[in-house]
Amino acid sequence: MASFTKTGSPQEILGEYAGLQDLGAAAKAGGAPTVRVTSTVEDARERGFLAEPRLVSARATPAAAREFGKRLAYTHAYTGDLTSGEERPYGRAPSLVAGPQAPAFALGTSRLVTVPASHPQRTWGEFYASDRIEAFIPAAERNGCLSPSDIAVIEKLCERLRAGEFDAGEPALVTRGAALTHGDLWGGNVLWVSAESARTGAHGAESATGVTAVLIDPLSHAGAAETDLACLTVFGAPHVSDIYAGYNSVSPLAPGWEDRIGLHRMYMLMMHCALFGGSYGPQTVFQARVYA
Repeated sequence: MASFTKTGSPQEILGEYAGLQDLGAAAKAGGAPTVRVTSTVEDARERGFLAEPRLVSARATPAAAREFGKRLAYTHAYTGDLTSGEERPYGRAPSLVAGPQAPAFALGTSRLVTVPASHPQRTWGEFYASDRIEAFIPAAERNGCLSPSDIAVIEKLCERLRAGEFDAGEPALVTRGAALTHGDLWGGNVLWVSAESARTGAHGAESATGVTAVLIDPLSHAGAAETDLACLTVFGAPHVSDIYAGYNSVSPLAPGWEDRIGLHRMYMLMMHCALFGGSYGPQTVFQARVYA
């Protein structure tokens, strides 16, 4: 099978490698199929190099989307990386780099903030406000994407988040703190591939018989399951309603989840403000006003 290779800073590639290890372990336990890694941790840590099988794309179907939703629910609920009685704190880094000290770097080019496994648990609202919204404000202000008045709206939203006004709990199967999330789950990071390609190139797809969704390119961390799902709606993913239906059929989301989709989109919108600026600013502020 042909290979797909990626190079970057060792820190960036190690973070992705570590995330793929956690997601791959979850896939083997029933979670969403995840692309295999054919390079080593030393390749990532020392050379900034990552190799994966090159997957063969296929057309997404409603049935495949529903199955992906079901499998994603089990990824989020995975606990194989936790010790007995341990709770996953919001913001926890991938297992390979999760401690006992905080990683000396942040994940990916977005410099996503993570914490060690030993970090005290926070409410979701506290974590989301500080690490997934406010952390991106300085860069978005520097590149001109957000004005002082825009930031005031976003800070008002963060106050409501910290006050716990939007804390709703994780889905039914997630019982040990935060969910294990992909962390960058826009539609392009879900590959719809042929069964043969999935069987040979992805963990958790050894018995695939039809079109299969495979996770790639994560910024994996401990977060909210609803954030992963909401990110699928930011740029569009095929059959999103079927993904949600499949998910809810095995691990029902907390009541009111439909009303929180926009709130959970704020993470990806803020990240894009910080990275790319431009038109993401008005879109982000419009979304923030709904909840501020």
